[in-house]
Amino acid sequence: MTGASLWQRQLSVVCCALLAVCTAIDPLSASERLNQAKREALVGEHAEVLALLKRGPRTPAESQRYSQSLIELGRYAQAHKVLKSCSKKWHCAQTLGSMHYALGDARSAVKWFGRAMKGAKGNLRLQVQMGRALYAVGQAYKARKLLDPLADHYQ
Repeated sequence: MTGASLWQRQLSVVCCALLAVCTAIDPLSASERLNQAKREALVGEHAEVLALLKRGPRTPAESQRYSQSLIELGRYAQAHKVLKSCSKKWHCAQTLGSMHYALGDARSAVKWFGRAMKGAKGNLRLQVQMGRALYAVGQAYKARKLLDPLADHYQ
């Protein structure tokens, strides 16, 4: 048995035990406590995150964290597939744009950052990423138009 599968099995046993204890104590907050334990486990190493989130339904935030772990491990095709399935959510679109920008495809990055900006009004990090991608594509005028108000505000 590999270390990852052993770790995954131990984690599932702990989660089942936690769910049983929580159900006995307070049946209404059992799922909340299980979700809290899952969130705390998502802070670990990339391989641990992959083992935890590989199967089952994921929230958009979990999909984003799962895809970031896939990107860090060099599995870009799998990360693209995970992010594409939840591309309606702005933070998944932002991660997809970051992945395309890191791979050197600034044109696709602009497309995905644009989709993300529709859902995230006023996100400074996203605006800076969009400005960098626009500049890389050769649209320096649009990049300056986007970033100059930010520079004026923070000087």
